[in-house]
Amino acid sequence: MYKFFTSKKWLLLMNLSFAMILASVLQVFALSAAGQMVDLSEKDSPLEKVLDKITRQTGYFFLYGDESLKNSKPVNVLFSHVPLDEALRRIFSYQSLAYEIDGKTVIIKSETTSNAALQPQRITVKGRVIDSLGNPLERATVVLQGTRLFTYTDGSGKFSLTNIIKGSILQVSFLGYTPKLLIAKQGDLGAIILQPVANELNEVAVISNGIFERPAENFTGAATSFTGQQLRQISPTSVLLALKALDASFQMPTDNVNGSDPNVVPRVQVRGTNSIMQTDMESEYGYISNPPLIIIDGFESTLQVLFDMDINRINKLTILKDAAATALYGSKSANGVIVIETIQPTAGHSQIYYTTNIGVTMPDLTSFNLMDAQEKLRVEEIGGYYRSRDFTTQQRLDDLHNLVKHNVAMGVNTYWLSQPLHTDITQSHNLQLGGGSNKLTYQTIFNYAKSGGVVKGSNRNNFSGSAQVKYKSLNGKLSVQAQFSLSKTDGVNSPYGSFSQYTSLNPYWMIRDENGNITRYIDVYPTGGSNGLLASSYTSNVINPLYNTTLNTVNKLNSQTIQQSLWGEWKIFPDLKINSTFSYSNTEGQTDVFLPGSASNFFSTSDFSKRGSYNQNSSKSSTYQSRTLLNFGKTIDKHTIYVSGGVDLNQTSSEALKTSVIGFPSDRLNDLLFGLNYSSTKPSGSYNLKRTAGFLGNISYAFDSRFLVDGSYRSDGSSVFGKNKRFGQMWAIGTGWNIHKEKFFKESKVLSKLKLRGSYGFTGSVDFPSYASVTTYEYQTDGRYLDFIPAVVKAMGNPDLLWQRTKKLNVGADFGLFKDRVTATFNYYNEITDDLIMSNASAPSTGFSSYYNNLGKSKNKGYEIYFTSFIFKRPEQKLFWSISTSFYHNENKLVEITDELRNQNASALKTQRDSLGNITPVSQYEEGKSVSTLYAVRSKGIDPSNGYEIFLDKNGQQTYVWSQDDLVAMGDRQPKLKLTLNNNFQYKWLRLNFGINLSLGGVTYNSTLASKIENVNLGRNLDRRALKDRWQTPGVAADYKGLTDLEGYTRTGESTPVTSRFVQKANTIEITGLSIDPGALLEKYINKFVNKGINKLNNTVNSVVDQDRVSIRFYMNNAFTISNLKRETGTSYPLNRSYSLTVRVKL
Repeated sequence: MYKFFTSKKWLLLMNLSFAMILASVLQVFALSAAGQMVDLSEKDSPLEKVLDKITRQTGYFFLYGDESLKNSKPVNVLFSHVPLDEALRRIFSYQSLAYEIDGKTVIIKSETTSNAALQPQRITVKGRVIDSLGNPLERATVVLQGTRLFTYTDGSGKFSLTNIIKGSILQVSFLGYTPKLLIAKQGDLGAIILQPVANELNEVAVISNGIFERPAENFTGAATSFTGQQLRQISPTSVLLALKALDASFQMPTDNVNGSDPNVVPRVQVRGTNSIMQTDMESEYGYISNPPLIIIDGFESTLQVLFDMDINRINKLTILKDAAATALYGSKSANGVIVIETIQPTAGHSQIYYTTNIGVTMPDLTSFNLMDAQEKLRVEEIGGYYRSRDFTTQQRLDDLHNLVKHNVAMGVNTYWLSQPLHTDITQSHNLQLGGGSNKLTYQTIFNYAKSGGVVKGSNRNNFSGSAQVKYKSLNGKLSVQAQFSLSKTDGVNSPYGSFSQYTSLNPYWMIRDENGNITRYIDVYPTGGSNGLLASSYTSNVINPLYNTTLNTVNKLNSQTIQQSLWGEWKIFPDLKINSTFSYSNTEGQTDVFLPGSASNFFSTSDFSKRGSYNQNSSKSSTYQSRTLLNFGKTIDKHTIYVSGGVDLNQTSSEALKTSVIGFPSDRLNDLLFGLNYSSTKPSGSYNLKRTAGFLGNISYAFDSRFLVDGSYRSDGSSVFGKNKRFGQMWAIGTGWNIHKEKFFKESKVLSKLKLRGSYGFTGSVDFPSYASVTTYEYQTDGRYLDFIPAVVKAMGNPDLLWQRTKKLNVGADFGLFKDRVTATFNYYNEITDDLIMSNASAPSTGFSSYYNNLGKSKNKGYEIYFTSFIFKRPEQKLFWSISTSFYHNENKLVEITDELRNQNASALKTQRDSLGNITPVSQYEEGKSVSTLYAVRSKGIDPSNGYEIFLDKNGQQTYVWSQDDLVAMGDRQPKLKLTLNNNFQYKWLRLNFGINLSLGGVTYNSTLASKIENVNLGRNLDRRALKDRWQTPGVAADYKGLTDLEGYTRTGESTPVTSRFVQKANTIEITGLSIDPGALLEKYINKFVNKGINKLNNTVNSVVDQDRVSIRFYMNNAFTISNLKRETGTSYPLNRSYSLTVRVKL
């Protein structure tokens, strides 16, 4: 359908672009008085005119008195590409004037004037720039008026300028705020407050959707934006963790299985569930299956990239939610869009920023409450573990009982949970170099991050680097930007295996033998021959999970990504511009898992040639993205209109190769070449190609900044759509009313802002594989027909497959009280998704087990509320205290399902019955119920007379028999209400920030109660509550079944199936980010010595910018969790708590 350049041409383009970046960076470094070149051809020209031309060519400013040039002579020169200092020497050789180069300022003086008279008093000026709410304005510009000398404020809003003439005028400005003029005086100017202005496109007053920008006052959609500084105040390393603390609609539940595994990307979702294709019906959080679209600097990316991204690169992050905000992303926008804008190069003096974060991460085992050796032995004795009605078995159990008692008496009490864990050091380093002139700017960023794991041997290392150059013509009509980036990730999974192995081991088992060696089996009971015990007939069979750690095993992953981006903009007219972007990225990844033949996994494998395995999966993918957009914007009297239109082209190709080899006699022969055989078949692979083309347009109109209307349209064509439904159309319309702009409203002393807005439209979702709509073939290389290789059908395509469309309605309001000292935003939404896509079973006659089809309709409705309140705002006392909070509620419902989807219910119930033993809940799809509904059989509790559980069937009748037919909905696993609270407090040198997450009203199945308290395996370790509230005596009420029957023998074959007794409300409070920052106090003394040393190095450059160079902050993430649930979390990989110190240095 679409024709793309060949790979050779792309490679050539990348090489040329990188060469341009390198050459440009070198050119910028060469910008000095000696390196600046001048071209002049003047005949009898006034000196003032000549100096003005030099200023335009070089950026050097000439400082002179009103009378200094009065008697100057006309200039007659002709030279080309002459260094600035040589040009000045020639020009002034015929003048009765002298000059002195001071930084980028040339001071002109009369030769007869004494130096003392011409040297005014020079001072150092400092200050702090904040907004009207007391928030620091990072990268605000402070300019010495009448010169080209300027600086930027740092992250805390501070700035410093040295060598300034006393009484000079300083202009402080920030996009979107009214500039302020100040008189330079020695010392600290204190807090400089800038007031916002309307209709400026800036970090605060603009909404960027990754395609174009619109003034926030004209925006009719639903979106939340956060600056990079706000994100870093919550977490110094994790973007996702910071978002979780800032926006309640961003769902990232704690992973109760994978915990804090650094190599597992968390599940995330914005608002409700719009798709069920990726739903895991056996997972507690299977409903979190709709990750949003990720856009970084205008280009589509992945959640994995965002997970690994250096948070110090982010300038701004915006979450787009409703149709008006997301429709332009077409068939990928139904799940919301996260737009990342990274820090861009800016003009100014060359600046170097170095940020380091050193942290300690430690395991959080507070959810585990396991027995010690004596407690476990007591439970086994009470539970009848050593009793049997069979005489022979009883002899063996007596012998085992004596051996266990012997170990306990000897003091064996192994704390297995500590064996695979440790406290690890995490670190990250970020180096940024940037600067340039108004014409050419550059930026280079390098980053290294080590995410230590609390399980020994697990970690994740990220390396990244980027070079960026931006050229802007002097008239500002043409801008070109190029960026080259490289990232590499190396991850290692622990050889200690799943943490769940250790939580089940008995504390009276020993790790090592009498010689200190790690044993193959741990249920070993050495008697030493002197304790009078009978010779044991017991055979060890519990494998030591530590044994494999003594071998040379491999479990690693790595990936490399190279990306080249080009961006250009041409302002055809002041109100009309065209921009074009292009990006090429290539990613290669590989995972390797090696186990030698001596590993515990093969203890029971007798065939030597089948012991040991090596599995290697490699993948490659490449993506081409391009967009060309025409933008028009103009204000005529009271009418403001923006029009944008363009085309998107994308191509993604991927290939994968899987190789599995067995037979490795030694742990030192850890290469595929040493394998004896393929495991089952020879290597297999796959290739996928997906192409999309989108045609998009948007028009936005505002009358007198009061009445707003906005419309968007996109038509998407994709190779993954069915051939009969190749194109899909998405559109949205939004309206708004800025009531606070009305004349009758301006007199209000309470309401400073009131905006009503609404939107309606259709967005799409394409999250199915490329073969879903196209019948796919694979070569059968192990077969032959004459001299031909046959091809067989691999997957049956559905040519009528439709893309999912989500109809979105959003109604909202924005409020401001007391001059915006209190602000609030409210959104109500109602979203209906048609043509839900899922794999469903096909007729056996087709030869395939399943194919993809459109199976139903779902609905999400809910609301969001955001509040920000400035409690204290006293700049003169350096006292600021603000609190922001967000509330989120969502209701999900399946409106319509097909018979095929009902068949999925039967399949899930079969899995529950055959594989899960009916003890684990599975999801069901029912009309009128949520995707995340929890199903169980209702229980009346334990019958006091006999200790058996009483169930209720669907008709409400009591029964002792549990049946899948009696499963009913017990509630929704999604929280009914989510709340975030963020505190920002500063008093003089002390800062305190923290984030709180609150989840209320959802239900969950407490698997700890089921598996480690009631359905216990007495042969493994248990929760300490295993003896509490158990049935023992007829007629006495109890919460749990008894361990034994009336004769004292262990109950067997009575595992409790899914019951409402273990369904509990899930109410949780988390402290997700806490930072205590006394750094300002330390900075005061550190900066004093650092600045002194650096200024000595720069004593020849009198105009050096002397900002505060050091900032320090202490962080704590995952500080603590309070929950009504008493259950184990992080069962396969523990949760962690981290403490870190962040230091930022500017040179």
